[in-house]
Amino acid sequence: MRIVRGATCVEENSTEEITKKTQELFSEILRRNNLSNRDILGIIFTMTKDLTKVFPSMVVRENFELSHTPLLDLEHKFVEGAMDKCIRVMVFVDTDKDLEPVYLHRAKSLREDIFGGRK
Repeated sequence: MRIVRGATCVEENSTEEITKKTQELFSEILRRNNLSNRDILGIIFTMTKDLTKVFPSMVVRENFELSHTPLLDLEHKFVEGAMDKCIRVMVFVDTDKDLEPVYLHRAKSLREDIFGGRK
């Protein structure tokens, strides 16, 4: 088993925006790592406390045929000055291969060690 991390940010707290960015993030994790939904053992999402309109796990469950996969949503710990409107994910994968983390949009700045602050 391996774990791949990812994150994205939304511009507004709306069902449409959270749904769109969650689908984009999960699609990119699958694409960049050559995974299928059958490879996924479980997923944990966190969201900053300013995102309240829809659960990312519900978006993934409904759009990626993961109805029998354990999914969990948590509120990310609030720290003053931390990035707002952010969705983070840990995907547990049945594989032995190396996995590429996926950070999109403003969330790339969370991992400057990987992305060098690129937008």
